[in-house]
Amino acid sequence: MEKTRCPQCDLEIDHGAKTCPFCFAELGGVKPAAPRAAGPAGAGGFPWVYFVAAGALIALAVLVPRTFLKRPGKAPASSPAPAPVQAPAPGPREQVRKSAAANGLKVLSPQDPGRKWSLSGSVFDAATLAPKAGFQLIFQDRNSQQAYGTKTDAKGRYRLLLPENMGGFDVSVPPESGGRVIEDSLPSLARLSRDRRDTLIQAESGPEASDKPNVMGAGGKNASRNYAFIPFSAAPAEPPSEE
Repeated sequence: MEKTRCPQCDLEIDHGAKTCPFCFAELGGVKPAAPRAAGPAGAGGFPWVYFVAAGALIALAVLVPRTFLKRPGKAPASSPAPAPVQAPAPGPREQVRKSAAANGLKVLSPQDPGRKWSLSGSVFDAATLAPKAGFQLIFQDRNSQQAYGTKTDAKGRYRLLLPENMGGFDVSVPPESGGRVIEDSLPSLARLSRDRRDTLIQAESGPEASDKPNVMGAGGKNASRNYAFIPFSAAPAEPPSEE
């Protein structure tokens, strides 16, 4: 059958058709357009179906996720696992607290209940006058027998809190230290000659010198005390037994 083109949509239809089967244009009384030679796209009219197809392609491009349009590549490298958080190193007060607790001693903090006073000072070797670093002091309540402890720093200094009491505190050192402490009163041992210090050390290092220094907080006021460490003298050799 002879073909012709619709004058409205420019699509090929049967010659003599009264209605276009594509755009439904009425062709009665209208002379169909002569057939056109095939030519390059865009030479003739642009049918509406092309608009529909172009719109569908644009909709697909918008709706389809971009991940489907990307070319497959290498998977991103996994980030390294975060390093475990380390607990902060204990401070000097916490170290003193743990050391005292290991020896059955108590260390007060400002948050503890009750009225307290602060005692500070230093500890040194009576013979050499060198500071006693890392040295433990024991303060025992004369009434409750509760023992409180502290340790000196690298320069032989110490500080601790003590509760208010009536009888004060006896000051001593652990038995494994191999000696005792005396209060450094006036005149200070640091002002004495070595001969006078040696004489004092000899007198205070025997087994009969067992008195412990005592310290009290007057009315809860802070106080300062310095102590000198004196090692115990070697026990005298026993005379040979007579047989």
